[in-house]
Amino acid sequence: MICTDRILKSGTATAWSAVSSPAEQDEECVRGPEKVGDFIDDRTGGKHSRTIDTAVGKAQNLIEKPGDKRA
Repeated sequence: MICTDRILKSGTATAWSAVSSPAEQDEECVRGPEKVGDFIDDRTGGKHSRTIDTAVGKAQNLIEKPGDKRA
């Protein structure tokens, strides 16, 4: 299951109205944790950069990238 399927099943599909194709949605989903991490890092003034980077890395590892096949 790719990220887009998870979003649609969770009921938050309205946020995807600005993104047109499934490929763009998948790409945006993969970039999402990095954007959130950057936002939080800015808000905390960089005090928790290492912790945020670790969390972003773990979140990105959980997201199935387009083309990945998991059993």
